[in-house]
Amino acid sequence: MRKQGYVKELSNSSEFYEGYYKEYWGSVSNFSENGFGYCILHKGKVVSECTSIFSSLQYSEIDIATHEDYRGQGLASSIVKTFIDHCLENDIIPRWDCDILNKSSIKLAGKSGFGNPVNIQFLYKKHLFHYSIKGCIILNYVDVWWNVIVKRGKEVVT
Repeated sequence: MRKQGYVKELSNSSEFYEGYYKEYWGSVSNFSENGFGYCILHKGKVVSECTSIFSSLQYSEIDIATHEDYRGQGLASSIVKTFIDHCLENDIIPRWDCDILNKSSIKLAGKSGFGNPVNIQFLYKKHLFHYSIKGCIILNYVDVWWNVIVKRGKEVVT
């Protein structure tokens, strides 16, 4: 298995395909110019991938997936380390958030150096006029000295 840069492997991805990048980045070309990601290939197939779902000059948020047939082999840990190394080499703060019930994601985040989880609730638009509250957890990379906490709709920086 080998790790490599991500853009040219999009067509082999089962999780982060062209539609994903159109939804979050507006286009694949915008992702190619402003985002980054890495994947692990096995026999030409993307088996684990980590990409920037959102990115700025200061932050990059991790999105990760490993094919179910390849889980439990340490691939996610390896690809996340590559992603974090890229962030730190480029003075970008990596960010991780996940559903509060996603215990495997929280565990992987902890193994990868994230801690100080902050629980938040937010509204998201489910249908045109229907909003739901969803639980989420934000984990901050240990090198980050501040946390953003959302309480009662106000953002508080500590």
